[in-house]
Amino acid sequence: MSKVDLSDFCKNPTGEKRINIRTLVKIPTGIREVDAFLGGGYPEGGIWVGHTTGITSPENTGKTTFLIKIMIKAAEKDIPSMYLLGEDGDGAVMDKAVHMAGGRYALTTYTDESGKPYTDVHHLCEEKIRLWLSGYLWNLDNSTTDGLDFEDIKKKIIDFSNKLRSSNCSHDEVGLVVLDNLMVLQSSVKGDNDTYSRQSKVCKDLACLAKNLGNLAIVLVAHSRKEQSGSAPENINDNISGSADIKNSLSCIINWKRDSKNCESNYRMVLISKNRVDGSIRIKNPFVVDYDKSTHTLFSKGDVDEQFYKYRWIEEWKRDCSEEEEVMINEMYARVADEKKAAMENSFYGEELDADNGIIEIDEGDEALEEALKKLGADY
Repeated sequence: MSKVDLSDFCKNPTGEKRINIRTLVKIPTGIREVDAFLGGGYPEGGIWVGHTTGITSPENTGKTTFLIKIMIKAAEKDIPSMYLLGEDGDGAVMDKAVHMAGGRYALTTYTDESGKPYTDVHHLCEEKIRLWLSGYLWNLDNSTTDGLDFEDIKKKIIDFSNKLRSSNCSHDEVGLVVLDNLMVLQSSVKGDNDTYSRQSKVCKDLACLAKNLGNLAIVLVAHSRKEQSGSAPENINDNISGSADIKNSLSCIINWKRDSKNCESNYRMVLISKNRVDGSIRIKNPFVVDYDKSTHTLFSKGDVDEQFYKYRWIEEWKRDCSEEEEVMINEMYARVADEKKAAMENSFYGEELDADNGIIEIDEGDEALEEALKKLGADY
């Protein structure tokens, strides 16, 4: 039998363009540990463009806050986002985004009608933040998408992709599409009465769209199954409520949940249970995410830089502001610098945590650190 030379065929059997995953554009989540894990290290890592990522969690655990965080981080990289569907209308997503992008810098104290003080975004800061975000965040909420079928929604995604290609956006006209959520989306599929079949169509079609369009990262929200008594599923991806084709179609699955040991806790737990792009998964020892109520900010536990992150709107404002506004901005800088210094001095921020078992080594007699750990219920 003669030997057949398949070397050229095996190099590229389909004739498709070779892709180096390390050079693909990624959109950061803003959670340092998660971004470092998802291909390329911080800050290059994040959600993959050209793929569909699933965010799954039980209801009321902060998914929308997480999604808004990703969209704001995308804006920092000049990447526009389109937020489709969602349970909030009347500009609620933009309101939350303004508060989060404002962070520590935008906060000020007001007094209500009864004379009680409260903290909110300064009205001048709000104006500048909205102006900055308006060029990046397009929110098509339930008042806009009500009555649209799935084919209409796909057309909007395609139109968004084409619009980016015809514009002067950076990063090869890359964009982010967030669909919140699968339960609402599958109900818009016409001509099929089977729920699982509709879910399957949605996930497969979105995966094809992301791949064929090439310039979009698509994020799909899917609820987790309600906890059942007995043993947990052997495969964590089986926790997703609905058709088995959901997990099979998605390139990456991020599990997002509240700390089950303390429902009042600010902490969230993040696991990466599927990553078809580079194969890296983390289904044990979850990433711990903290939440600051005053700024609506999410950040890796102990990541003081992200907690006090300064988004670009403030620098853009400073380049074109009055003398009075410049004084105000400088006062904001000074105030936040003092708050950041205090946070670093009075907590364990900046200390290295063991990624596998959460162990932290402290010097004997470090009372401030011991007190901080006691508040977290840590053993030391």
